[in-house]
Amino acid sequence: MERASVPGQIPVDIITGMKRSGKTSLINALLQGPYQGRRVSVFTNELGDAPYAEGCRLHAVLGGCICCTAQTELISEIQAAVREEVPEHLIVEMSGKGTIREILQIFAYLPECRLHQLIYVADVRKWRALTTVMGGGFARQIRSAPILLLNRWEEVSPEARDAAWNQIRQWNPEALALTGFSQVDPEKNQTLCQAALPRLADQTSGGEGGEDRPSDADWVLSAGEAMGASAFRGRKAAPPEWKNKIRYKRTEKSS
Repeated sequence: MERASVPGQIPVDIITGMKRSGKTSLINALLQGPYQGRRVSVFTNELGDAPYAEGCRLHAVLGGCICCTAQTELISEIQAAVREEVPEHLIVEMSGKGTIREILQIFAYLPECRLHQLIYVADVRKWRALTTVMGGGFARQIRSAPILLLNRWEEVSPEARDAAWNQIRQWNPEALALTGFSQVDPEKNQTLCQAALPRLADQTSGGEGGEDRPSDADWVLSAGEAMGASAFRGRKAAPPEWKNKIRYKRTEKSS
């Protein structure tokens, strides 16, 4: 999907990842950081244990997976929110069952919106389990994400970090990989994500791997260099994870 931005369009972040990977914590970091003071509507496809930060308008879209069966529900929810809440920013939190690529088609029906950030959040402590259990499904999720947030990076061994880097290099060498919430820069990320849209539109959904990439012992994520953002060599330790000190306001969850 490729569409030029139009002045006045509402920016939309799509955040996905498996349950308890850190998606809600990332959303809260955005709400309490770069989006603080803005009118933000959040649309979530699953309600986890962590409450959302105060100030956002929360919409639970629970009639199915929003990448397939609940697409119509999500479109209706977004259209109603745009009319009634006049948001300055939208955040869509996927359940982790589908890929970012699968949800992009709905924005053909939402001309008032433009894609801003496309982020897959992975708990690196569970990387090996996800690779084993999901196999090609996990590879497809990684391939469809222009930005990867490797949560809990500092809690795993150097060997586990190397294993994750090697698979990212194989599956999605163009991705920008970040290892902390504080590294998420929405303004830089939107440029990267817009550039990735033609690739996502052409991307096939089958197969387990990505394109072959020449071996490079000193490999650095190419998008990180291009954007001038923080990207880390596979054999260097990343800086410590940002410590979340946000105080949350607990919200009522639907049963």
